[in-house]
Amino acid sequence: MDMEKICFKKNKRGLSTIISILIIIAITMIAGAIIWGVAHSIIQDRINYSEACSLQLLENLKIDTINTCYDKKTFELKLYIDIGNIINLKKIIVFITYNGETKTKELTTDLGINSGKKHIINLQENPPGFTIIQDKSPEAVKIAPVIKEQQCGIIDSFYQIPQCV
Repeated sequence: MDMEKICFKKNKRGLSTIISILIIIAITMIAGAIIWGVAHSIIQDRINYSEACSLQLLENLKIDTINTCYDKKTFELKLYIDIGNIINLKKIIVFITYNGETKTKELTTDLGINSGKKHIINLQENPPGFTIIQDKSPEAVKIAPVIKEQQCGIIDSFYQIPQCV
């Protein structure tokens, strides 16, 4: 009987070496595919951003600092934006800083190629919805375009907005 137990133990084996190697290769390939998928997605997002938000925007989208002003009687920011040859411009996000608080307003109309198109933003209406302080102008206005559903960074800024005459 002792001999049967010894033979039984001797014939009982774990996984063969070939199967172990195949399992390790399969796990490595699955991990590599997952890493490639994540890396490819991140790289594609960066490529799409750089294509949409190129340095060309710096030349083709600017705040007209000569004409932009704040009307303290109507609480309106008269924002003039020069838009050059920008393809697929969906909207412009305007960041307005007033009394230390920054709020945003989206501009979706009149975004064609033009020179100095005026956009009127009432600071009391929501958005932006500021609490107005008499005789105080906005501290800053910044613009960021959205091109092909890709929001770009801030392209231009204008500080110490003058009051309209």
